Amino acid sequence: MKESTSVPSNNKNGRAGVIAVTLLLMAIAIATLWESREFSSLGSIFPKVIGIALLLASGAALVQVLRCRSAPARGLPASGMLRGVLLIGAVSAWIALLEPLGFAASGLICFVAIVLVTNRDPWTLRRIAFYAVSMVAIVFVFNYVFVELLNVTLPRGRWQ
Repeated sequence: MKESTSVPSNNKNGRAGVIAVTLLLMAIAIATLWESREFSSLGSIFPKVIGIALLLASGAALVQVLRCRSAPARGLPASGMLRGVLLIGAVSAWIALLEPLGFAASGLICFVAIVLVTNRDPWTLRRIAFYAVSMVAIVFVFNYVFVELLNVTLPRGRWQ
């Protein structure tokens, strides 16, 4: 039997909370776009992209909540809480490994940890190959964009 991911529509507090958070995120996105006007043309690319993405995602979430008759369920099951803590640990480890290992190596390690924590599907050779290729491609595309296009110096690691 599938668990329900929503609560009855009489939960006004849950729905109001979701609306409040989406409006707050939209305000943060607009502030980011506004402040990015002061940056150089290259320096403003990343804040503008993040601001637009956050604005669109928050707007979509707001529309979904306003059209839906039920509010999302509150809280996480125990396994969700454990996954959240492990994700925070993976990102913290990534931050700690940035200087000693560099962006690419620490990014790949963090990516592997995140996939191991979040994957709920059965492991197949095809899925492993897809994740491996995707991870390498994403990390190196981000590295290229930041270093070559945006002229941002990323940590190279002590061994380079």
